[in-house]
Amino acid sequence: MSQENVEIVRGAIESLLAGGFTDYGEALAPGFSWDLTAYPFPGWPDQGAGREAYLGQLREYAAGWRNYDVKLLDLQDAGNDVIVTSLERVGMPDSDMTLERQVTVVHTVDDDGRICRLRVFKTHDEALKAVGLAE
Repeated sequence: MSQENVEIVRGAIESLLAGGFTDYGEALAPGFSWDLTAYPFPGWPDQGAGREAYLGQLREYAAGWRNYDVKLLDLQDAGNDVIVTSLERVGMPDSDMTLERQVTVVHTVDDDGRICRLRVFKTHDEALKAVGLAE
């Protein structure tokens, strides 16, 4: 089942990156929760629940950048969890400046095959510890 979870997460992210907020939203469980405390944003909740609330926040985040681009680097099977490492490149609004960072996110897939939780980590090692794959 875990390789299936990798494909569920990959499909959801790829649809999101193609502009498919609706398709991505359908991949999220109704009780979806998130934890973005590793990269907090002023004025936005770092933690929360509810897919519609998260999708609204995600839309606002993506719209706030010029040339928002994400490249998937790696998806790692961790049972019900999938560790996703990506490279995020964003253009600063009203500027030629571009920011780049590597982001590691753990997606948890429930028994119904939907993403029920998302947790962002500053490092891959922190994500490995969170899913029990490192000490």
